[in-house]
Amino acid sequence: MSEECSFFSATDEKGYELLQKKLLSLSSQVQRHLIEIENSLNVLSFAIIPKKTYEQHTENKAKRNYWNATVIGGLGVLTGGLGLIAASGLIGLSTYFENKEYKAVKQLRDENEQYKIDFYIGRALDSFYHLMNTMLPYYVSQASKAYYSVAKH
Repeated sequence: MSEECSFFSATDEKGYELLQKKLLSLSSQVQRHLIEIENSLNVLSFAIIPKKTYEQHTENKAKRNYWNATVIGGLGVLTGGLGLIAASGLIGLSTYFENKEYKAVKQLRDENEQYKIDFYIGRALDSFYHLMNTMLPYYVSQASKAYYSVAKH
């Protein structure tokens, strides 16, 4: 503290306050850039946080439907009922197409999530590169100028 007091005399107190304000301003600008990067990454929480999968539920439902179709078809064969055999065929066919559609929808959803991840990571990286390559050298320059002007007086 005594070094600080000897370096800045009482007459330089105003200059010291201006330097402090400039440094605080630069600090808040850097913080704003970091918050922008953080906000770009916050959107990706859906990719980081595990979510329940409906895959197992869908597989169980399909097995149950195929089993139901087999039982109804077996009853139809045992009783000679053509309607039961047709119904079991329709249930089996319906389950097959439902599973196929579920897999297609799941693939589209996964692709869309990957596009979102790529977009927001690209955005965060762009913000980071802008901060590191453009703004940080500018902030260092501004801090140097402010310090030089205070030290000069």
